[in-house]
Amino acid sequence: MNLRMATTFGAVLTLTSCSLLPGQDPHVVEASDGTLLLVSSLSGEGMEALISGTLEKGEGDCLYIGGEDYDSLVIWSARTTFNDDETAVLMPGYDPLSIGSWVEIGGGHTSVDGPSYPTIPSECDSEYVVSVN
Repeated sequence: MNLRMATTFGAVLTLTSCSLLPGQDPHVVEASDGTLLLVSSLSGEGMEALISGTLEKGEGDCLYIGGEDYDSLVIWSARTTFNDDETAVLMPGYDPLSIGSWVEIGGGHTSVDGPSYPTIPSECDSEYVVSVN
């Protein structure tokens, strides 16, 4: 097996090996201005695709990563919270992620119709959901 094939195979295994499981629905952290942060009970492990886009407050005051073609609702890793003035997200292992700025973070899209799809608060409903770690 050549190195390129081994690298591709390893990436496929990494991307498909972890997702939220039933019963691991995110809890909601609410900022004083009503911005909602969906936080998973899982931390530090999971999908490793590069997720990039603008961190923005969207439908239902939830946080999304805006992409070129669509926005993805974000489910954050455990222990993620807002900074003191609630203008940035504090996630273990990352510099503060300012709302309105370009972000690059590890994670992956979660299936919207499979058994591992988490329960999302109705005000944050989205066709596209990304879990970041």
